[in-house]
Amino acid sequence: MKGRIAWVVLAVAAASCGGGTEPAPVAVLANSPGTVTTGSPQRLLIGLLSPEAESLAAADRPAEIDIWVGDPDNIVGTAPADYLDTVPGVRGLYRINASFAEAGSYGLTVRAADLPPSAPSPFTVTDDAVVPVPGEPAPRSETATSPDAALSAISSDPEPDPSFYDLTVAEAVSNGTPAVIVFSTPAWCQTATCGPTLDIVKEIAAGRQDVDFVHVEVYENLDAERFEDLVTVPAVTEWGLPSEPWVFVVDATGVIEAAFEGAVEPAELEAAIP
Repeated sequence: MKGRIAWVVLAVAAASCGGGTEPAPVAVLANSPGTVTTGSPQRLLIGLLSPEAESLAAADRPAEIDIWVGDPDNIVGTAPADYLDTVPGVRGLYRINASFAEAGSYGLTVRAADLPPSAPSPFTVTDDAVVPVPGEPAPRSETATSPDAALSAISSDPEPDPSFYDLTVAEAVSNGTPAVIVFSTPAWCQTATCGPTLDIVKEIAAGRQDVDFVHVEVYENLDAERFEDLVTVPAVTEWGLPSEPWVFVVDATGVIEAAFEGAVEPAELEAAIP
């Protein structure tokens, strides 16, 4: 199969740091399976790990990402990567935007400034996403609100913003006002990015009185004692979410403007809000 790829480069990371050479690192595409599609530019988040699973991605370790089709030697696109601090001060991911013209089997290799090229990491591009994508109507999900339940029962955020629970998703995406919908579970998050992502959304909300913000807690039985006992809220299924957190920007007509999986930085989110 012949593949074509068009790049939209966000930024180049800062200058290289010094240091010794590591053994061949491992590249990991952080996007969930079924979320990378053909068509509009895709936001790819890429982890870089040592053989001991230590995170190697860093703001002062610039990297380029090679995308290949079928075979690592068949490179169809290369772009410098931007660094995204997913857990502030702890770890992050590399980020690029890419547009795929054809579905199929692709792969990526990370070339960081002071490291050998990573082991090849395959991934699949599909024609249809498992989650709602920009240009599609936002699902009108009926979600819990604080007028009907205590905040502690519908949010695991240790410092919840009460205004995030005034409206259901259905109300927020159909009332003629732009909306930001964030799905996260700070207490039960499997990626450690739910809390930081929700905090960023709350920071943006403080300066945007013209936008509705809704936090959807991923689980409905927050008093569960074990992760295995948790039950996801219906909205997670209705939106087809395979992971957490997710942030969606919806315009005044109820159409999705942008979607961010895993993490988002303030400037990125602000730029997407109408």
